[in-house]
Amino acid sequence: MQVVTGECERVAVSVRDVSAGSQQQEQGIREISRGLQQMQGLTQSYAASEENAAAAEELSARSESLVGIIALIERLRRRKIEQPVTIVASGRTGSAARSWRSS
Repeated sequence: MQVVTGECERVAVSVRDVSAGSQQQEQGIREISRGLQQMQGLTQSYAASEENAAAAEELSARSESLVGIIALIERLRRRKIEQPVTIVASGRTGSAARSWRSS
């Protein structure tokens, strides 16, 4: 009977050890999951930053084009040009003299 009792105690110790190991493993998995979620958040943030940078570059290029167009309009107004002038913008051409004549 003592042998059976001793073996039962050894099995109980083993079960407690396995249970403790399982709890540690569960905690480790939770930590890994949190780390992966943080990495996903950083990746999404980085992607959004890249998109914002691309949009800023596009806006900068467009504003440079607008500055050039405004400068041309101002030159035309100062000169009071009466003859047609062809303006090329965004692949389109057209006569701008009628539109840009000074009053």
